[in-house]
Amino acid sequence: MRLPVKSLASGDPTQTQVFMPPPTGLFPEDWQNVPAISVYLADLHFTRTAVDIGPLFGVKDERRAGADTYPHVVSWRGELFLIGDHTTVVHQALSGTRVMRMRVFTIDQT
Repeated sequence: MRLPVKSLASGDPTQTQVFMPPPTGLFPEDWQNVPAISVYLADLHFTRTAVDIGPLFGVKDERRAGADTYPHVVSWRGELFLIGDHTTVVHQALSGTRVMRMRVFTIDQT
């Protein structure tokens, strides 16, 4: 099955910059102040080449306790980069979801 996303990180170290926006400068708690909006999965660039499949099969990840409920996305140069919670997005995509609410932080293009 092909994930309905714009691109996946290739895993090729020479291609890494294509899939990574600059650092946001946000601390984890700062993401709570970034508004959640609806995002089409087809517009996302995945920034990771692998995800933890345990949660896809109901295995709880204790590190998620108290974590944000929305995936984190960076908007940069007109593109959307998924930088956090790849496993949740994969799970939703595999269940047929095409649009999800995500926190989208915009980085100026300067």
